[in-house]
Amino acid sequence: MPITLFVQEWYYNENNILNTLGGHMDKPKIIFPENDSRVHIAVRTLLEEQTCHPVLIGDEKVLRETLGDGQYTVLAPDAQAVNELWQAAQLVADGEVDGIVAGAVYTTPDVLRAYLKTIGMQKGVSRVTSCFLMEKGLQRYLFADCAVNIDPNAQTLAHTAYLCDQFAPLVDIKSKVALLSFSTKGSAEHESVEKMQNALSLIQETHPEVVVDGELQADVALVSAVATIKAPESIIAGDATVLIFPDLNSGNIAYKLVERLGDFRATGPLLLGFAKPAHDLSRGCAPADVVRVARIAAKQVTAT
Repeated sequence: MPITLFVQEWYYNENNILNTLGGHMDKPKIIFPENDSRVHIAVRTLLEEQTCHPVLIGDEKVLRETLGDGQYTVLAPDAQAVNELWQAAQLVADGEVDGIVAGAVYTTPDVLRAYLKTIGMQKGVSRVTSCFLMEKGLQRYLFADCAVNIDPNAQTLAHTAYLCDQFAPLVDIKSKVALLSFSTKGSAEHESVEKMQNALSLIQETHPEVVVDGELQADVALVSAVATIKAPESIIAGDATVLIFPDLNSGNIAYKLVERLGDFRATGPLLLGFAKPAHDLSRGCAPADVVRVARIAAKQVTAT
């Protein structure tokens, strides 16, 4: 029996829960497949904020005792699904819910595998990517890719830059994209430098509307005084807001250093390129992290 039919039958047999789910169309329906205390705390916050209509999978009696009253839906686990993650992702793919947030328990490879096999990618997207929203006071940046593509080629980097540029306004960032390197405008020669140069050419050819420059060292991208010396012709001029790293090593290390030593708040990994809002979490996440990612997923739903 297809999962959609199973869910609809279960709704009907379990106190008309289908009507409950369908009766809150004003709120995006975001599903949380993981039975974890951090997720439960986050869901209570989301209910208080009325950010979304949370959907959970598990024992209804137990979850209602844990979460208390509120406008949310509990679904029974589907024995035919691989696990709750796959069940939830299939519900997103089938349009039964609007978006998904997972990764507090499941690993990033598990999350990506389930999303790719069920939800699939946006039209015209050949490879998904990710970013982290980095915040400190009024400072806001996107770091990419820090979670998905280990050794991206120039085409993947250009694609990542474009997806981040499209995503940035959703999180209130005016996009200025810097393709980062240990070199600035040919100051060094290496295949990784050439890769960033090629990525710049590709994105300028395919999406000339994107404000982008590279290859740039991080200080050139972020500090106007340094940019004036090293790259006076740069259209970024030390004012980059979207930082594209040459590989996963540099991106992942950079965001963790900025988070832990620079006291920035990191939200993500936010996955870009899926057909529906579908996001990952760090397994070391706190309830507040789950809340922030869910807010973004809900905002994506309402923006479409």
